[in-house]
Amino acid sequence: AIGIRMPDVESPSVGLAQQDNASHDQLLAVAQRTLQRGPVRLSQIEEVYIEVAMQLSENNISRAATLLGLSRAQLDYRLKKMSLDESSTQ
Repeated sequence: AIGIRMPDVESPSVGLAQQDNASHDQLLAVAQRTLQRGPVRLSQIEEVYIEVAMQLSENNISRAATLLGLSRAQLDYRLKKMSLDESSTQ
């Protein structure tokens, strides 16, 4: 056998795990800063993430659902719930 040494390449799953840890740490930092300012309803946090996902996906519900780790049906339910909540507070 020819002694060709392949460069050490990080496994994609290891890279994703590190990325998940960074995301988790970033989310913890944001949550800590937010809660230090005062109480926050979890529904507010959910609504903000849904709004951002919808913007990033250019209002494509399937792509937004993927960004949020939800099924399309789950996101559709939450969007309908959000619009009902908005109409009841106006």
